[in-house]
Amino acid sequence: MASLHGSPSLLIGCATIPAVPKPPNKTLQEFAMQAANSLTQRAQKEIESRKCSPTPTTQAGWKDSSARKKQISSLVNRAFTRMEAIFPRTWRTSFTTEKMVTLAKREVAVSMMQWPMLPTPQSLDAALERIKAEGNEWPPSVARLITTLRPQPEDFGMPNVEVAFDEAIQHARSPSNHRWSHAAVREAGKATGWFDLASASSESRIRKLKGGFVKQYRAVVNRVMSGGPVEARGLLGNDGQLTPSQLAERKGREEAVSKAQDEFGSAMTADQGIAMMRGLLNGSAAS
Repeated sequence: MASLHGSPSLLIGCATIPAVPKPPNKTLQEFAMQAANSLTQRAQKEIESRKCSPTPTTQAGWKDSSARKKQISSLVNRAFTRMEAIFPRTWRTSFTTEKMVTLAKREVAVSMMQWPMLPTPQSLDAALERIKAEGNEWPPSVARLITTLRPQPEDFGMPNVEVAFDEAIQHARSPSNHRWSHAAVREAGKATGWFDLASASSESRIRKLKGGFVKQYRAVVNRVMSGGPVEARGLLGNDGQLTPSQLAERKGREEAVSKAQDEFGSAMTADQGIAMMRGLLNGSAAS
């Protein structure tokens, strides 16, 4: 958070907003109110002028990495060998020639090249065990095999996107008081907007918010699968980077949203939310 007496910038979403310097002959409460209004107006203008999007997963060098290609080749051969063992009479008959087997392996390898994280031998075996447990006499198609082998959020301790969205929208009113199943869910909810999630009531609005949440959550999942941090780089809000006062200030903002929600109900508009928060600030200044 920007200091009231300095002039560092404040990062809101993907917009960098310069801090407001404290003018002379102003009380701290008067200046806080003025600064809040000024930052809000600047942030709105800055964000409207830019297109904010989730941080893309870094993939530089993967397609040219001989080590990665070797790893993919090993995984594909392992999968095809096990599939032949699981379906001894039907797997090979799915391919009329050796060339068809080679082409099928190539399709799996090409897909794996695009994944942010490759399966480990253990997770690949676990995926094949799930196929075996289904008890089918005929093997899955190559397309379904690819889908089954792809690492899922659950392999990294994260819930699937449906469960994650349900958790985010159910606890959007008081995110700081909820014990999240994984920090990735909170990060995606924060990026989507706690206020919007908490105030959504119509099915069309919830459906629209879900689309935005899915986009944010997948970006976080890809980042984690690639060995990166849950938080997008450069965004204010990484608990390990914040001071105790900044953590307290963040919790205060989240509680303000909850109070505003109690005042206006689930159908509260953005204008009502701003009016409510200004009222809270004015109340603090008066006291």
